[in-house]
Amino acid sequence: MNWNELPEGVAGAMSRPPAPRHVEEFTFTLVDTLASAWSAQPLPAVPLRPVVREGDQATSWTTGGLLSPSTACYDNAHATHASEFDCIHYMAVGHPGAVLLPALLALLECGLVTAQQVIRGYLAGLETMVTLGESVGDQLRKRGFHATPVLGAPATAAAVAGSLGLGPPALSTAMFLALTSQSGYACAHGTVGKAHQVAAASRGGLEAGLRAASLRESERVDAWYAPLEALLQEKLSLPVHGFGNPWALDVLPTHYKKYPLCGYFDAPLDHLESLRGNGFLRDALGVTLGVPEYVATASKYQRPRTVEEARFSLPYAVAGLLTRGAVTPALFTEAAVADAVLAHQAYDVTVEEVPGELGPLGDTLPGFVRVRRRDGSEESVTVVYEVVPPTTDWTQARAKLADSLPRADSATADGIITGLRGFGQLDGPGLGRLLAWGAENR
Repeated sequence: MNWNELPEGVAGAMSRPPAPRHVEEFTFTLVDTLASAWSAQPLPAVPLRPVVREGDQATSWTTGGLLSPSTACYDNAHATHASEFDCIHYMAVGHPGAVLLPALLALLECGLVTAQQVIRGYLAGLETMVTLGESVGDQLRKRGFHATPVLGAPATAAAVAGSLGLGPPALSTAMFLALTSQSGYACAHGTVGKAHQVAAASRGGLEAGLRAASLRESERVDAWYAPLEALLQEKLSLPVHGFGNPWALDVLPTHYKKYPLCGYFDAPLDHLESLRGNGFLRDALGVTLGVPEYVATASKYQRPRTVEEARFSLPYAVAGLLTRGAVTPALFTEAAVADAVLAHQAYDVTVEEVPGELGPLGDTLPGFVRVRRRDGSEESVTVVYEVVPPTTDWTQARAKLADSLPRADSATADGIITGLRGFGQLDGPGLGRLLAWGAENR
């Protein structure tokens, strides 16, 4: 496979029915994405130029109001990613649900695509993001870029254009347009800029896909990947992962986060949860975590001053676990960040980088947890870091969604889950009612 064949892969994927296990994972991701958005604070709508038919509208997931599709796409992607609760696919090096689904669901509400086309579009967009992520994701990370907006924008454009039934030439152009107008810098992690990057990438992918549908043959672009080569300042090598060969979801399932903060912190917090359960953390005065480079780099703040910084502070999360017994959305409020007890505990948590580089899937890296107790004694234990497959089932999916809807009773939560599990049968108005239902109960 070469890069010019990627649009052909997207077009081909839209003509084949997806495997049942892939549809189930799409539905898990849909539930997870909406739960993440509903757990976030609503973003005030910003008037933006509509990009589809005059009068078309889509639902804001956080307010239930109707907005232009472009505005709704931005608003919903922002809410999803601002929560830092949204799912990750490690081969895509980013957050596929937050960037792909807001655009595709806006198209469905406007009646431009069917629910079945949304499912196929999501899977094709994810596969596009993985094909790019496996090839250049690590390069982007090491050069200071945030891979989700950089790779998510062309993936969203491919998903949108593919769902609209466009062929490979228009798909190439859509991806080119998305790449030329989007970028994302990792320096925005821990600021309001991170969620904006993802929201702009989702909206940019939507607009690029729609724009490509109206271009003349002479305006179309074949070398869609040229902006990526310019960004990296080198020619792209052949793709490491061939589109759909095998499907990424058959290699590694999506990771659904347990905690509303940087996904790299799931593993160290899981280790501490386990050690806390067997008494290892008893009488802990200070904790030192030995972690891989990517975890240490992501932990940017010792003592966060804002909610956004708190989501990139492993010491703060550990302080929350030690003082409040759990890491929940309640830890990421302005009042919690200003808590003097949490602040004092965070100063007693140290993060140390342990040398090692993560290799192929299945490889592991060493780490450790060292506890300093009130009596002056210390104790250490060795832990292992790996790419952990998800353990999500429908019970967990329902619990996450129900937790994001505090005003909903169990029947309402079950009704929304039932509707989402039957997504393939929904039309635009049906989806709109379901989204508004959730927004009313958040």
